[in-house]
Amino acid sequence: MKKLLKNYQSDMRIGLLRRYEEIQRLHQIVDVLIKHGLGYLAKRIELHSLIPFRKRIFGPKQVEVEPLPVTARKILEELGPTFIKFGQILSSRPDLIPREYVVEFSKLLDRVPPFSYEEVEKQIENELGAPISELFDFFDKKPFASASIGQVHVACLKTGEKVVVKIQRPGIEDIIESDINVLYTLAKLVERHLPETRPYDPTGIVREFAKTIRKELDYTREARNAEKFQRNFKEIEYIRIPKVYREYTSRRVLTLEYLEGIKLGDIEELERRGYDRKRIAENLAKSFLKQVYVDGFFQGDPHPANILVLEDESLGFIDFGMIGRLDKDLMNKLADIFIAVVRKDIDKVVKGYLEIGIIDVSTDIQDFKLDAQELIEHYYGVPIKEIDTTALMKEIMDMAMEYRIRIPSNFSLFIKSLATVESVARQLDPEFNLSVVAEPFVKEMVKSRIHPKVIASEFLKSVSELGESAITIPKKVERVLEKVEKDQLVLEHRGFDRFISELNATGNRISLALIVSAIIVSSALIMQTGKGPLFLGLPFFSLLGFTIAGILGAILVITIVRSGRL
Repeated sequence: MKKLLKNYQSDMRIGLLRRYEEIQRLHQIVDVLIKHGLGYLAKRIELHSLIPFRKRIFGPKQVEVEPLPVTARKILEELGPTFIKFGQILSSRPDLIPREYVVEFSKLLDRVPPFSYEEVEKQIENELGAPISELFDFFDKKPFASASIGQVHVACLKTGEKVVVKIQRPGIEDIIESDINVLYTLAKLVERHLPETRPYDPTGIVREFAKTIRKELDYTREARNAEKFQRNFKEIEYIRIPKVYREYTSRRVLTLEYLEGIKLGDIEELERRGYDRKRIAENLAKSFLKQVYVDGFFQGDPHPANILVLEDESLGFIDFGMIGRLDKDLMNKLADIFIAVVRKDIDKVVKGYLEIGIIDVSTDIQDFKLDAQELIEHYYGVPIKEIDTTALMKEIMDMAMEYRIRIPSNFSLFIKSLATVESVARQLDPEFNLSVVAEPFVKEMVKSRIHPKVIASEFLKSVSELGESAITIPKKVERVLEKVEKDQLVLEHRGFDRFISELNATGNRISLALIVSAIIVSSALIMQTGKGPLFLGLPFFSLLGFTIAGILGAILVITIVRSGRL
């Protein structure tokens, strides 16, 4: 019993400490917002109580006016690693944030100094169970690269293989978990106080971000991703995936084969060495299209720094932290939409979006149909080599933003990655056209989609699902009716909590103001009569009334000031 009580008290202390840390973090966020001239946002989402009293009375200092996207990027950079990652992930969701924010958030970079070699030694020993000297024949003390989550060192195993060792930054998990809780708090406040943001589901965005960044924190997952890429590309000669050294890998340490090469973005060095840039661009595009249309498993960040050109002009992928997946069901639905576009069947295009479940209830379907038709007619009949894929993707995403269409996160990541691949390929080869390279992949996808065997399989699956529904629907209806009969059916309403709370607060303030007024009037009448005990030659009860009225009035004024609504 004592042990249970002790554990409970310990958990309570930890909980209180975390809550205190989160409040301090919210204080810091409000300070940064005020510093960049966005203090009004803190007021709108009811964080005005965290604004220093002096700034509430006199207002913040004047700041240099910059475009809002630039200000937002600077705020994220100042708030540190978690918020930088959050912005980077948001930059892959042009269906959720305006394009100018996407462009600005794409500039976010981790500018975190490396942690010490002593911490590296401690982390490796804790994770791998032995000191560096026993595990490696050589270990470079200077990091090869450094980021917010971890840093990379070059090393050599006892068996002679050259490797890169990725070590997670000590304590980063606790920092990120604390910041995720803060982001959830902010998202809920934004949803409650900024109704215009609700269609974009701020809490859902944070939930998606939390899932993504937690995956990145587990290096064993990244190791599995690398191994899957190895299996997918084992027959492709122009792609090289580094070997994973499992015995030197854990949740916080990842050891991969060292690949010697030039970063894909170093065009001058590729030119100097006489590499065939046209061939490299084509292989890059083909490798990505295979990942998408054949494997449904693709590199989510094909940045030129994450891909190397090796001596034989093959491409080496070196980062597997952010991975996108397109399941068979989503690929089939996308194939349906593509076939409908080819046939100019607008109704089926819209139906395809509805089946994916990404059109908001507030979307004007008729206007969406008209714009979709205009977009399709613009590209219909145009030779595929003349289609600018990046421009087409931009138009699709702009339409999604306009009609509040929620693109599935992996599909959105695919579009961003595809645009990145095309951009890099065009830097390598100015005449490169992604549509030409993509044509055989898309044709094969459509061909397989309309194959008789596939159609028969889908038909049987639909019949089976229809049979299951025929059995389960009556039971579900019966359960609902039972709840109605027993008065157990609960209907939830949303949006009234804040209204009721504010109504109560307003009523309380009016009541207090009336009480103060009554006390002042009563005290004034007593003062006029001059009756009762005296104090300093004045009626005692009159002075007492004025004092009480003054205190209550001060409380009322302070409450109104703290609310931010003067």
